[in-house]
Amino acid sequence: SSRVLWTLAVTQFEFCMEGKRVITVFGSSRPREGDALYKQAYDLGQALAANGFHVVNGGYSGTMEASAHGASSVEGYSCEGFTVPSLFVTRPNGNEYLTTVTAAPTILQRIQGMIDVAEACVVLPGQLGTLTELAVVWNIAYVEDIRSSTNFPRILVYRNPWQKVIETCAECLSFPKGMCDWIEYVEDHEDVIRKLKEHTKVKGAPKDPQPQVVA
Repeated sequence: SSRVLWTLAVTQFEFCMEGKRVITVFGSSRPREGDALYKQAYDLGQALAANGFHVVNGGYSGTMEASAHGASSVEGYSCEGFTVPSLFVTRPNGNEYLTTVTAAPTILQRIQGMIDVAEACVVLPGQLGTLTELAVVWNIAYVEDIRSSTNFPRILVYRNPWQKVIETCAECLSFPKGMCDWIEYVEDHEDVIRKLKEHTKVKGAPKDPQPQVVA
């Protein structure tokens, strides 16, 4: 079945990435090259690749393309796109800057797969789709903490626009105390790299490599 094949695909990806630092990037599909948000995502992808991280994103246009484009400027880069061919039938292979593509059966399995393989998720500015991705990874972190599990990614969120959104949700929905502690706000790509350097967990690796920061 497609569910079994999808599980095998994610498992194979995790095996191939064992010992590597995988960062998932969530963001909007709307920005185009030349836009400020495209440049923001490009800089993030470039910085991640330059510091030895494997980039994962949703595989299509906008900031997904931009982060892959930025990563592609670094020799020896790798960028995995998680796509949903059954939903986006006119874009089966993702953008041109991906080194590999993993096809998910549904959009929810795509989000889950991108979370499962990552040590951290970076949330760029976006709209409803990006908000959904943030909500899913945030809820997973909260539930895993209740289970006393450590197998969940960090959540690095660009302060603008998400801090206002998150604080409004927390207030209006009466979130439990500590619910917002899972969110780490960042200002830009340099801040992302600094925070990742502070925390060197690698899924599947007994010892953590220390990527060299590129100025």
